[in-house]
Amino acid sequence: MKILLLRVGIDSRYNALSPVFKDFTFEYIPIYYKDKKDIEKKEKRTFRNLIGSKGKPLSEYLPEKIKDKKIHFDPEFETFTYGEVKNPKRSALLKLGKNDLLVFYMGGYFVNKSYEKQCFIFGFFEVDKVYDWTKKNERGKIIKECEKNAHIISSKTKDNLVIVKGTNRSRLLEKCIQITDKCDIKGIPYLTKPEFYKNYDIREFIVRATPIWIKQEKKINNLQLLLKK
Repeated sequence: MKILLLRVGIDSRYNALSPVFKDFTFEYIPIYYKDKKDIEKKEKRTFRNLIGSKGKPLSEYLPEKIKDKKIHFDPEFETFTYGEVKNPKRSALLKLGKNDLLVFYMGGYFVNKSYEKQCFIFGFFEVDKVYDWTKKNERGKIIKECEKNAHIISSKTKDNLVIVKGTNRSRLLEKCIQITDKCDIKGIPYLTKPEFYKNYDIREFIVRATPIWIKQEKKINNLQLLLKK
């Protein structure tokens, strides 16, 4: 068994972060379609019409200029799917097998201290299947099994698409887990907390696009216990 950690969700490149409340409940804010070249035609959901777990539109937590943007809601925790078309994330997903864990973390800010920005684990999939769109004989099954996934909903290209489907033991956490601390090094906003580096093998410097693998049995067991708390 192995664990893959991926950063997902809105970040500074999209002019926002996900809000985290004092009790570590949170709203996961997905990215949106920038539509610079290929305009998204099929997705109808926007931040303004998508209601979060707190009962408010996600637009409540975002700058005015992006409130009406169409969202790319991936991962989704209704049927537990996550898709990717670009490396290195795509190639990492292809290395996952049944019962491996795909753990998601996000960039977030504390609502009561908006200047403090950190990274938080907020959900995970126990892997059931990994689908590869390049295998033409799988496409019908992918559309049926992963119809809630943003890439299947989208009008944009599905070239090189890989989708992970989670089991019903996958879940969105009720409270997120802070894995970083503030960093005083110029240009580096945060570093992995020492205990996460030591106990879970989450590397010290977290880069958005770079997958994080955990393969040591002891570290895997430690992270599994943390996620079940």
